[in-house]
Amino acid sequence: MNLKIPIPSSRKLFLILLIFIYIYAPPLSFVPLGINKLIAPLAVVALLFQYKSKVQKVLLQKDLFIAICLLAFSVPYALSIDISTIYAGDLAFTRRHTFSQSMILVELLPISLFICIYGIRRLKLTLAEFISSLVVVGAIQSFLAIIMFGMPGLRMFILTTIQGYDPAQDKIFRPDLYTFRSFGVSQDMLFSLSIVQGIIVACVISLCLYNFKKYKYYLLLLPPLLISILLNARIGLAGIIVFITVMFVLSLLR
Repeated sequence: MNLKIPIPSSRKLFLILLIFIYIYAPPLSFVPLGINKLIAPLAVVALLFQYKSKVQKVLLQKDLFIAICLLAFSVPYALSIDISTIYAGDLAFTRRHTFSQSMILVELLPISLFICIYGIRRLKLTLAEFISSLVVVGAIQSFLAIIMFGMPGLRMFILTTIQGYDPAQDKIFRPDLYTFRSFGVSQDMLFSLSIVQGIIVACVISLCLYNFKKYKYYLLLLPPLLISILLNARIGLAGIIVFITVMFVLSLLR
């Protein structure tokens, strides 16, 4: 009997790479504006020309229209709040922070819309298969975090040379954080990375509840995912607790 190991197609690998870049937004020293700033215009071009008809159908959905309205409200709100409250005494930092946060909100819709249309329409992925792609992305990040924890020299090389962090200024090199945190490849390893990893854990549990026979081996990814949370910020555990609580309440109601 020939054992055939399914190898993801180049399009599937492209989707996984795109999701990884979009979610974790790893800073690269040779990309000054941020890698998401390069992806967003390409996503807009693809949506306007290659997937124009599909985009029109999606945008006409009532639920997405509500989300777009909330997003449109969030951009000016974030601008006004950031300008008036964040380090008012440091105008230069406030401007950089405000620009960064507002650009994240502006990039959110076109990139996420392109990823969903490309994955579901072009690759014909089911919702479970799409969620499994998120799990693969989270698993890659968790293994990177563990490898960097076991190899401090490699960690320092990635942080300083590839990602361009400055040991003299960036907070990930603070003495109280250096030893036990900041392991992985992400723009914010001290907060958002752990939140995402917690969501990925919830995705693993959801897939196993949906089809345990097919996705049971995903449970092997839970230890590295939890380790990646503990190596960066334990707030990621809050998302897991909330998810389990909601599932428990829903099961009682059902």
